[in-house]
Amino acid sequence: MKKISKKGTGSSTFVVHPPHHKDTTNFLNTKQLWIKKYFNSLTQIFFYKYMQNIIKNILTDVKVELSAEFDQNFTRKAFFDKKWKDRKRKGKGTLLVATGKLRRSIRAKTSNTSVIWTSSEPYASIHNEGGEITVTKKMKRFFWAKYYELGGKIKYKKNGQISKTSSKVSAEAEFYKALALKPVGSKITIPERRFIGNHPKVKQTVENAVKENLNTFLKDLKHHLKP
Repeated sequence: MKKISKKGTGSSTFVVHPPHHKDTTNFLNTKQLWIKKYFNSLTQIFFYKYMQNIIKNILTDVKVELSAEFDQNFTRKAFFDKKWKDRKRKGKGTLLVATGKLRRSIRAKTSNTSVIWTSSEPYASIHNEGGEITVTKKMKRFFWAKYYELGGKIKYKKNGQISKTSSKVSAEAEFYKALALKPVGSKITIPERRFIGNHPKVKQTVENAVKENLNTFLKDLKHHLKP
């Protein structure tokens, strides 16, 4: 609105003129640019939040499915299709599940970009990956304790030999006795019995979770964009 010259006396006339063509163009261009930037920002925010939600769903699906698969490895006595090495001794329970403590200790949690599986049991890693452990005094005390626990109160003769009443000990007790007799600093080889790790089945599970969630996203997007 622009005020123009007075006409007559005692009155003033105000006339609205359209903006100059150049001013209009600049105004519209500025508005369009602002709207475009605003729209782009909203679009980026929308897709960022939506993609965050998709990633969260993918990670949740991977966590649930692979946790079940890793748990089943204890039942299969194998890492998916790779059988665990048999143990030489016979004893309580099956491989790695004598008490079920290791199996129950496995936990999974998700971060913003990954799923992490952990175990609170200190021996989980050596069983999963295999390797050597060095015998310590503390370990020897544990082995002896297990030997007596499984074999009963073993009595010895004066010459250090086991008495006849204690000669019939279980195979499990004999195993721990053999470990207890190992010198400090010697090595014990633990075969790999993997229950968590990379495998084609793991890769396929991740790919399926990604594919299913993206397909769901595209279907939802198509539905919302319908005229």
